[in-house]
Amino acid sequence: MPRPITLYGHGECHQATGPNPWKVAIVLEELNISYDHKLIASSDLKKEPFKKLNPNGRAPAIEDPNTNITLWESAAIIEYIKYHIKQWLYFKMSGQGPYFEQAAWFNHLHSEKMKSTIEKYYKQVIRVLYVLDKGKQYLVGEKCNLASFEIEKKYPAYHAWNERLLAQSTVKKVLAAKSVSGASSKRHN
Repeated sequence: MPRPITLYGHGECHQATGPNPWKVAIVLEELNISYDHKLIASSDLKKEPFKKLNPNGRAPAIEDPNTNITLWESAAIIEYIKYHIKQWLYFKMSGQGPYFEQAAWFNHLHSEKMKSTIEKYYKQVIRVLYVLDKGKQYLVGEKCNLASFEIEKKYPAYHAWNERLLAQSTVKKVLAAKSVSGASSKRHN
């Protein structure tokens, strides 16, 4: 089982400035990625030991004990998280899609029934299904759309979209944590 990522944010009681650490927390929540949220006083961001994590002295930063990677800047962190999600997308494009299509083609549409070819692709379909069965409940496309968190307030439907986003239980959870950010650091599973 993977160990939780450590997310470093900033905030003191009644002063949790800036949206970027909270944006990363929302993405982690939406994707059900376990993390520890450590709040750093804004006055300590430009001091050691935090500056060893982020020489720019700003939040957020993460440490992933599973890969020994430390990242800072919210866009870089979100890209890192997306990389791990993209594995499923690439798996679908290189495995599931072609094998399912070939199995269907050779079994139902190809003019000549080629038993060894049909067996080959059905074995691959079974292998792919086994891998998918070991995945999480949701895969790419059924969970959080990361682009939603980067969208700007320039589209006519923004208000309705924003209201739907704010109604998400994971967003509510992170916003509640933000409002009481003077509380001690917590583990999120």
